[in-house]
Amino acid sequence: MFKFNFDLEDLGDDAEIVDLECTGSGVGLGKHEHPPNTVASIEEVPSAEIALDELIAALPPAISFSPLSIVLSTGQEICLSRRDLFDARFQMISDDTIDTKIGRSDIDFVDAPSDLVPGVYEGGLKTWECSLDLVEVLHSMYGRNLARNIRGKRILELGCGTAVPSLYILHSLFSEEPATAGDVDIHLQDYNGLVLRLVTLPNIILAWYCLMARSDTHDADRTRSAGTLCTKIPIGISMPCYSTPVTRASHESDHIDMSPASLPYRSAPESVAESATLDEEQDSDPLPPADAKQPGELPLTPALVAAFQESLQTYRLHLKLFKGAWTSFDVGRSGGLYDIVLTSETIYRPESLPSLVGLLKRATVSPDVRADADDGETSGVEHAASRLTLSDGDGGLKTLASLGAPCLCLVAAKLVYFGVGGGVNEFVGAVGKLSGRVQTVWERGQGVKRSVMRVVWDTI
Repeated sequence: MFKFNFDLEDLGDDAEIVDLECTGSGVGLGKHEHPPNTVASIEEVPSAEIALDELIAALPPAISFSPLSIVLSTGQEICLSRRDLFDARFQMISDDTIDTKIGRSDIDFVDAPSDLVPGVYEGGLKTWECSLDLVEVLHSMYGRNLARNIRGKRILELGCGTAVPSLYILHSLFSEEPATAGDVDIHLQDYNGLVLRLVTLPNIILAWYCLMARSDTHDADRTRSAGTLCTKIPIGISMPCYSTPVTRASHESDHIDMSPASLPYRSAPESVAESATLDEEQDSDPLPPADAKQPGELPLTPALVAAFQESLQTYRLHLKLFKGAWTSFDVGRSGGLYDIVLTSETIYRPESLPSLVGLLKRATVSPDVRADADDGETSGVEHAASRLTLSDGDGGLKTLASLGAPCLCLVAAKLVYFGVGGGVNEFVGAVGKLSGRVQTVWERGQGVKRSVMRVVWDTI
């Protein structure tokens, strides 16, 4: 049986962090084969929205979290907070119930020898490295102007899991003062409702509470080629590494984005009083430092949850979370077409590609526009965007962001998913069958080859 050799949680949350440029063989860094005949009789979970209030009601009294460090190709570092996997597992054990349809409980799939059981559990509790690549591309496109550029936009992340790209977007929004105009819709979809409950929503709350940390560099000589981009991986992986770890220049500075979103709660007298009460009861510090570089435990008190919900309104931010299959995802009922669609590590099974690609198109192209496409005309924006190539580098990504194209559809993936049969070639073929094209906007050529692709529909 194939199994992921590692992900970003496997070696523990307190492990030392190092740069890993490449892994040599390329085997084991993706979603792999599941045991045969395990899900042949399992019906797809129909798509459905899970009300935010329902997910909030299922939150535990507190969540343990640790920093996730993302090293960009420029040498810059972005640090986000995410819930610890062991903490999510503990909640699963506490809440564990048997699914009578399949005769297994939630915890069985997390601790199973295989990292996924298609149609049952799709690995969403863990953070996979291609999600970090989407952060790289978004940062290259928008930089510190991300929050300003997504005002008035509708954003969808498919197969979100721990939702790292959306966390980066949310951090950017929460690090700005509330806007007086321009609502933002952020919708997150994962096959498993338990993933949305255990990691997606807790991570969103952490994005509100903690301050996103960045370390900046101004040394152009430290910019690395796309072939040597890396992510930070816990130490202890017995794999060869063919490149030199990044050394921070002396003139780099650590910068922490202040988070006005949670500041009123953290400084309010009632939260201080609540903290003191909890401190007496638990003999611990209930309010950890709001610093994404520091691990901690965040009490999810009624006052904190209420402050989080109030911030969503203040920041004109509309969250929706959906579980279930891509095939039955209703774009119309979700509110209509999306301006930005993101997905990572979702093309590993060839049999799931038609439903994924079909949803990517339904989410970004209206039926009316598809019908009008028979004349073969393409908008000027799309024509200009289609001429951008990988050789344009970050300049090309910034140009793509400035063009204001009708939609931005980004897919991050490994070149090949060994043992499953999926990969980039199969994805490109599936997109072509629906009159679409794939442009590579970012790639890593060493070790486990990865890329971020933009999907362009010829019908636009």
